[in-house]
Amino acid sequence: MTDTEMTLVRKRLARDLRILVAVQVIALCAVGLGLWLFSCGLVPDIPEWDETHLLCGVLAICGIVVFGVTAIWGCGKLKDAAFLPKPIRVYAFGGLVLFFSPVLVALTLCSFPLVQKTLASLFIPLSPVFVLYFVVPQFFIARWLAKCVKDSTPETLLIGTCRVDKSGE
Repeated sequence: MTDTEMTLVRKRLARDLRILVAVQVIALCAVGLGLWLFSCGLVPDIPEWDETHLLCGVLAICGIVVFGVTAIWGCGKLKDAAFLPKPIRVYAFGGLVLFFSPVLVALTLCSFPLVQKTLASLFIPLSPVFVLYFVVPQFFIARWLAKCVKDSTPETLLIGTCRVDKSGE
């Protein structure tokens, strides 16, 4: 790859990660709003309000699905980028494992009736882990890539590191 191609690839990856992080944050807001409206007494759970009550639940479920898809998509983009340092690619592979392991456990254990009742209580404490593992690092990786492109010279692009200018502080 030439220097300009490498710069364009880094710019595109930084832009894609920023978009994915924004979509993840919006999806998490939709999950929060949907769960809050579904569980609080603002939308009553009576037959006249069934459609509205179910739409609140659908909003939460759609937010979870969108968050999951964009989190996996962001980890896939990071895992496939060969020019990134190895720790970032290991993080991306770990994100794929972290995301799919609870899903596989849930699918395996759902056949037991006792586990079905406690499965939700198992995943509620894991939700902050998903946010801290997917949204925050992808945001900082996108920011780091954008800074690398801005501060790049041909030598730093070939080495794969980022030059930080101390005089601009």
